[in-house]
Amino acid sequence: MKGKRNFTKKMGVLAHEIFMYVKLLVLITLVLTLAYFIFSNDSISGKVTVISTVFVIPCIMVIGALLTLLAFWTQIDANEKIQKQFEFQQFESQFFEMLRLHKENITEMKITGYGRLLSYKFDDFKEMNLKSFKKAKETDLTQYVRYIENRKVFYNMNVELIACVKLITEKFLDLKNENKLSSKEKEEVLKLSYRIFFFGSKSDLIKGNEIISDDEVQKIKSHLNHIQDKHRKSFGDKNSFGKNNTTIYIKYKPFTGHENRLGHYYRHLYATVKYVIEKEKEGLFDYKKSREYLKLLRSQMSNDEQILLYYNFLFGFGYNWDSSKSTISPTDNKNTSKGEKNQFLTKYRMLHNLPIDRVYEEVPSPRDVFKNYINDLGSIQEGFPTDHKLHEDDNLFEWDD
Repeated sequence: MKGKRNFTKKMGVLAHEIFMYVKLLVLITLVLTLAYFIFSNDSISGKVTVISTVFVIPCIMVIGALLTLLAFWTQIDANEKIQKQFEFQQFESQFFEMLRLHKENITEMKITGYGRLLSYKFDDFKEMNLKSFKKAKETDLTQYVRYIENRKVFYNMNVELIACVKLITEKFLDLKNENKLSSKEKEEVLKLSYRIFFFGSKSDLIKGNEIISDDEVQKIKSHLNHIQDKHRKSFGDKNSFGKNNTTIYIKYKPFTGHENRLGHYYRHLYATVKYVIEKEKEGLFDYKKSREYLKLLRSQMSNDEQILLYYNFLFGFGYNWDSSKSTISPTDNKNTSKGEKNQFLTKYRMLHNLPIDRVYEEVPSPRDVFKNYINDLGSIQEGFPTDHKLHEDDNLFEWDD
């Protein structure tokens, strides 16, 4: 660890200096002793007595110096441990505060929606009972405000995003008079779908490119705006839109954007993961401990959160989380993106509980996206724990790779 390495380095320098002084002292003692033995007129017994005394004194001095060094070493070691314990307590205090804020962010998630309110005549209520409730005469339909809150928001967001992908794909093929998207077109359609899902279909931030022109983007946005109005007029009932009968069953106006919800949510989640990994790199704890803390964070995420995190990484704005090119030994090239160095999703398993079978079929499979890393991980057969694999069954995804 970093603190331990600094301590060892300091002690090595100190021990070297003391050793040099001891060598100098011994050398001076030997020279003086030899000179005394040669030039002194004392008797042999007298010379032996003096020489013994001369050697005893330096020995006592050396022993004293070594004991002082040992006491100093022990004190520094104790100070290092106290400092490390203090830093560790600071880390845990900060981490659990960030974890609390993450849960608070989810609790505060809210989408204002609408529903169908039915009104009945008084005589109908008087005559009907529980069994015949459905036979009551409907006299009025009124829309009322309802809220989608907490983790239910992520389920509805997933439904909305996939509906957005389907509707945009259909409209784009119609504009191009094509039957199938090319791989590049599919990639751009996914990116456009996520931008509209994130910013809303009325946002001016959504522009075209060489694959999907500005004019085509405007026509797609107009198409989605028309679907918005029809959805609201239906009170949010289960409706099908477009030639392919794309179902949208959410109780709020679709394609109005989630920037104010997801922007803060993902920034905080990213910062929490980064904070843990940076402390590992500083030497406060090891990779295994990092995984334990991040597992605790991941346990607070629902399946729908993990699916949306994957979509955000793959064709949204979360490319810094990792790289589809991730391997056991990521490149150190300074020109590479942060994602190719971070490996938050692969090495640190932030998508470990991703329900792969629920990922939309037109979106690249996680197993294909991370196949290089999965293959490298499978080649590690011994020497556990390593910096990428803690034990033999430590796969990238919970349901094997």
